[in-house]
Amino acid sequence: MRNQNPTPPPKSPLHLRLLRDSTTVTITVGPTAHWTLPLPLLTTLSPFFAAAFQANHFRESQTHTISLPDDDPEIFELFVQWLFTSTFINTDPRNIWTEKAWVL
Repeated sequence: MRNQNPTPPPKSPLHLRLLRDSTTVTITVGPTAHWTLPLPLLTTLSPFFAAAFQANHFRESQTHTISLPDDDPEIFELFVQWLFTSTFINTDPRNIWTEKAWVL
């Protein structure tokens, strides 16, 4: 007799499900650092980017680009590391990076 209620396959982690959508955005940080990141991952995990990219009245939501000229590229790199791994490695013994990254 066949099982009438088969167990569904396990769900993939949230991060992997968010990467299935291939929509990306380009973020310029500081004067020259450029990042191309998955829009669903970015907007799900960051209220700031959700507001910028999902509100139709902001230019960023139509161009899929945003410029953060006053932000530190090294701090943004920590944010990207956290975005993909839910953690980051702080190599600064003074913890200044941690304090700055928390704002993102």
